[in-house]
Amino acid sequence: MPGPQLVRAGSNIRGTQSFVHIMASVWRRPALVALELAWRWIFGIILLRLLWTRNPDLHDKLFDASWWSQLGDHLLHHTAVLDTNTGGPLSLLALLIIWAALSALSRDSILRKLDPRLQQRNATVVVLAILRVLAFSAVLAIWVAAFASTSSSIVQQSDPNYVLGFGLMVTCTLLLFMLWSVVSWIFPIATVLAMSRNLSLAASLRAAARSGPLRGKLIEINLVMGIVKVALIVLAMVFSATPLPFQSYTTDGFLHSWWIGIAILYLLASDYFHVVRLASTVALCRAYD
Repeated sequence: MPGPQLVRAGSNIRGTQSFVHIMASVWRRPALVALELAWRWIFGIILLRLLWTRNPDLHDKLFDASWWSQLGDHLLHHTAVLDTNTGGPLSLLALLIIWAALSALSRDSILRKLDPRLQQRNATVVVLAILRVLAFSAVLAIWVAAFASTSSSIVQQSDPNYVLGFGLMVTCTLLLFMLWSVVSWIFPIATVLAMSRNLSLAASLRAAARSGPLRGKLIEINLVMGIVKVALIVLAMVFSATPLPFQSYTTDGFLHSWWIGIAILYLLASDYFHVVRLASTVALCRAYD
């Protein structure tokens, strides 16, 4: 059964046109979201198990406010959760490549279920996924470096201006968010084009770069999906803080269970919108094919 379609209207089609219809179409096919959940959660559970084995006090760190307050230093120096005795950054790079490969194989299956006319192109899809992960890692590294640099410079001042530091980080985050939305559209459409036209890696990237009016629609989808992700994070933070006014009447065990439940709900919603993004990309590609 073909995936969700946009009404053909040439250049008048907006990237988010019929978006609600696409969301409803994905909602009616829970097997697609289940497939996305399966690879993410299996990988995540195995990774958490390995991290827990190497860091027996991981649970205490995750629920320690002082540890989270120093998260920038932990990320920058690959300590705490990410640091192991097996090579630090190299181990992290290996994990990212494994993640990308599993992601690509899952997305290949989801895309072909969304549109049976798509062909299997595992090797090309895997390489495109690895390139996307490496590009996102570079953007994330820039953000972490900016966070650490700003925090260090603010704290070292005799009269720290935390408002200025917060403003700088919000500005930096928004600029990087816009940058990623503007450049990352090429990876999903290259994947769909490779499977649709049986293209090689280089040919799919060239075809994506020459997608013409489709480019703006894909950037629009990226921006909307990014805003949705931010909204989900904000909602998760709000619900996580809900029981805090009643902390004197609750136990630590209840709070930990509540936070774990909120995290699971956030991951479920996030994975659902990942599939919606794929469905939107396929629909746009077919509308302009």
